[in-house]
Amino acid sequence: MVTEQVVLAALQQAAAAHGVHEAEELGGVYDQEWPRWYAAHMTETLAKAGHPADAMVLQAALESAAAAHAAHEKELGEKDPDWPEWYAAHMTPVLNG
Repeated sequence: MVTEQVVLAALQQAAAAHGVHEAEELGGVYDQEWPRWYAAHMTETLAKAGHPADAMVLQAALESAAAAHAAHEKELGEKDPDWPEWYAAHMTPVLNG
């Protein structure tokens, strides 16, 4: 069973690496395929931590979290700087499903 803290750590690592990927490999262009990229990165990170996960399940969980989080931000009326925590809370039950 994966904990919310483990998912959060994997998300934070993916976010940091993805920022470099967008800046250096994509020349600062927004990556429309970010859920697939994050899922691949997180699959490796979680496996190294002893929590094997399926990349397709992770990608679907990320896409679901992104849609739900967009609605959350709309309600807030602003960007949510704590998105990794929010995503982790949303994704953990799905990953443990």
